[in-house]
Amino acid sequence: VGVYYSALHQSAHYANLATCGSVWACPVCAVKIQQRRRLELVELIGWSYAQELEPQMVTLTFPHTRFDSLADLLSRQRQAFKRLRSGKAFSNWCKRWGYSGLVRSLELTHGSNGWHPHTHELWLTRPLSPAEQIQFSEGILGFWIKACASVGLLDLSDSKSLRDFQSHSVDVRFRVSDSD
Repeated sequence: VGVYYSALHQSAHYANLATCGSVWACPVCAVKIQQRRRLELVELIGWSYAQELEPQMVTLTFPHTRFDSLADLLSRQRQAFKRLRSGKAFSNWCKRWGYSGLVRSLELTHGSNGWHPHTHELWLTRPLSPAEQIQFSEGILGFWIKACASVGLLDLSDSKSLRDFQSHSVDVRFRVSDSD
């Protein structure tokens, strides 16, 4: 294994290093894979605007504590996503916004409240007016509240927890570009 430095590009890289290709378990492979995926997202964003679609960045999370196990949080999160995207109400809601699909990335961080799984999703929709953007955000929040409550990630009887959830669990950025 060797380390090579390019003065021209002011960067270094490894040579003769065996890689595993795991975006989750290997810091060396993760960087390479994420960079390739980033380029694919840049292409998707350009394509979506050319198709008169808009990419909306939707970030979803839920309450957690330092006592929660990562395995349990991820399991409940998967269940919540299944609930979120199932049923006629969600299907009709997607049709209303001209939803064409999404690309999702799971991010795991760890801090004073323990593990913090959250997703960043790029949703492709028809162009939305400012008033529709508000309705779109409120709709996602409503579906996410129901989904998380149904799998035990949110206690609807705890008014403080519900207020915090409403303030922090859903973030929507509209008309994103490849630099967002």
